[in-house]
Parts: sequence; structure tokens; C-alpha cells
Amino acid sequence: MKLQIDNTFNFEQRKVIDKYFEIAKEKFNIQDKIISIEIKNSGRLKTSAGNATIYRIKNCGIIKMNKRLFNSTVGIKEFENTFSHELAHVIANIIHNCNCGHDARWKRTHIALGGNAKRTHNYDVSHLRPTKNRFDYKCNCQIFKLSAVRHNKMQNGKAKYYCKKCKEYLKRV
Repeated sequence: MKLQIDNTFNFEQRKVIDKYFEIAKEKFNIQDKIISIEIKNSGRLKTSAGNATIYRIKNCGIIKMNKRLFNSTVGIKEFENTFSHELAHVIANIIHNCNCGHDARWKRTHIALGGNAKRTHNYDVSHLRPTKNRFDYKCNCQIFKLSAVRHNKMQNGKAKYYCKKCKEYLKRV
């Protein structure tokens, strides 16, 4: 079995990854069933803690962990539970040759790995939500906050917006 681990994981996180692979080898004999697993830190995940993609035809998987979440406020215990959750997806889907989702087979696999078999996390992710840019436009009677899409349409001359009260076209503040 080929294991590729992104070099952006810290020492504690790598220890967790190694620990769960040893458990998986012992309990599920995965080295005979899974050809390769790639583990990545992803900056693109927004509020999900992790993600698993499984290619059953090739017997391989990719596990992505939320880099911004696990390098900020969430501790190693949460990383451990999330990693075991995603690894359980890879193992269950390949062993049972189907998309197990969060069904009983996945639950048994996650519990066997030492996880809590919960489907969702309750970590604070409020700091990870992207802020929306708003642009100020005005008419004769009020100020509007337009989204980036509407702002860009106005700037490119592809749209004009007007106030429903005073019927004045909006102008950039």
C-alpha cells in the first residue's frame, strides 16, 4: 500500500495519522485491499472539518483535512476524531465495495478505529466563513450595499440599478 502524506501536517498530526493507519492495518488488513491513500491539508474546505474521496475501481482514496480549522483553534483530539472519521469512509467503501456514506457499516468501521461514529462536528467555524464584500451605492433617498456581482456589472456597464422609491439610478459613493 502506498501512503502519501502532505508535508504541511505538524508533528502531532502526523503521529495521529500514523497511529490510525496502524490500527487500520491491524483491524482491517488494509494493505491487501487499498492500493494507495493520499492525505492532504486543504485550504479550500470552508466549514467541513474533513473530506474523503474514494476511487473503488482503483482501490484508493484521498483524505483532505481542513488546514485553516486544524491550524487555528481546534485541538489534536478533534483532529484525531475527524481523521478517523474520514479514514473510516475510505476503508468501509473499499471493503464493502459500495458508497457506505454514514450507514451502519461506516459506523462499525469508525468505532473499530476508535472514533465516536458521529456524522457532524460541532467545532467553532465562525472565523472560517468568508466575509462578503459589499459596495456602497446611493440614490436621492438612501444608500444601498450591492454585492460584488452587481458592483462588477455596474462597473462594466452591463447593468444599471435604480431605487424603487425615488426611481433614481444608483451611483457609486
